[in-house]
Amino acid sequence: MRYEVQLASSNSGEKNRVVELERRASGWRVTLDGRAVAVDAVEIAPNTLSLLLDGQSFEIRVTPSPDGKLNLHTGKQEFIAEVIDLEHGAVAATVA
Repeated sequence: MRYEVQLASSNSGEKNRVVELERRASGWRVTLDGRAVAVDAVEIAPNTLSLLLDGQSFEIRVTPSPDGKLNLHTGKQEFIAEVIDLEHGAVAATVA
């Protein structure tokens, strides 16, 4: 599965990322902008994920908005994400 993620925040402006996910017997293979990334993700509560990303730990609260975008909260940072399924050309914002 290949997605374009458009991230926006008041602190860092807008960024586009390409995320590729491949399910394997041992979990997921994740590529971010063409670079393999070590990721472990667990849903610890409804709409709340615990991510271990390249050795760094993040807790992310995800709130879907009516326009199909996702509001992401981690620590003191907030982001708005739009997830586009590049294989099907559709907005694909969902929560784990």
